[in-house]
Parts: sequence; structure tokens; C-alpha cells
Amino acid sequence: MAIVNEAFACRFWPGENPIGKRFNFTGVSDGKWIEIVGVAQDGKYFSLAENSESFVYLPLAQGYESAVTLIARGAGDLNLLTAAIRNEMRGLDANLPLYNARTMVEHMTCRSSRRESRRRLGARSARWPCCWPPSASSA
Repeated sequence: MAIVNEAFACRFWPGENPIGKRFNFTGVSDGKWIEIVGVAQDGKYFSLAENSESFVYLPLAQGYESAVTLIARGAGDLNLLTAAIRNEMRGLDANLPLYNARTMVEHMTCRSSRRESRRRLGARSARWPCCWPPSASSA
């Protein structure tokens, strides 16, 4: 199962409700099909200046990664918000680390600075392209 953003839904099922539709990343009909269970608003995923891109959110249980990013919306003091999140995470698992807490502006500024540095050095930033045309099914 997956949640897709509006750009993804509009690209592959324009004018249709994408809930219940299926797609895969392999491009072959016998590949693993992923069912759409929700649609999220478009967001900024790699840069504040980017245009809307197709994006897919997959549950951690479907593809475990040891490093996960938690994004929380809040108002007020970052330290108080971080402490509250840290307490909640301890309640789930006392061994889960929480580090590198920062505001979205700090995060995006850091990403932009790294990307600009790599561009100047002639290197390209690696990123997983999630906007190529996956195979789609309406069943």
C-alpha cells in the first residue's frame, strides 16, 4: 500500500479517484503491485524552489530503512517541541535515537547549500527518482 501526492495522482489518473488503483515500480505486469490508500497534498521534497513532483510514501514496514526522518508541525520553541517528541519516542522504544532536530528552514537551507556545493564541484546529487512512469493498473 502507498500514499501518493496529488501530482502523482493527476499524472497517472487525471480526473479519477486514485484510491484503490494499483501501480508498480518494475514496469512489468508480474511485478509487486502497490495499492493507493491515500492522497497527500504536494510538497517540497528536495528544494524549496522545485516544481511539484510525483511522490510516493511507503510504510516503513514495506521497505525497512535504518534511518528515518520524522517531520512534525508545531509552533513555539524548537527545544520544547523536541523534548515532547523525544518523550513520546521513549514511550514507544527507549532505544530509539532522536538527533539532528532542526526547523524546516534550517533543513532546506542545509540541503540547498550541500547541493550548491556539489554543483560547483561538478558532482550531481543522487536522489531516487520517483517520477518516472510506473506501470499502472485500475484493478
